Amino acid sequence: MSRHAADDEELLLIAILPEFRGLGLAQVLIDQLFKASRVRGVNRIFLEMRRGNPAIHLYQKVGFEPIGERPNYYKKNDGTRIDAITFRRNL
Repeated sequence: MSRHAADDEELLLIAILPEFRGLGLAQVLIDQLFKASRVRGVNRIFLEMRRGNPAIHLYQKVGFEPIGERPNYYKKNDGTRIDAITFRRNL
């Protein structure tokens, strides 16, 4: 799921069922997002994730770079807070 505004796109959600993880499906979905975004005239794609999310390896592999942080942005069920990290990839 993504959101398009002007020449930017934001990746909001990507999900793969646990039994299908590690097969490269998330990368296929992201590659499709890149292709569709280019058709729409997008120049940059952004995403935001919690610090410690193991998906960071995938995002960096496909070219996303960290550009900022939001300290204590996410709140866990136990009340503790986790930083958000914002990433960007130029197309």
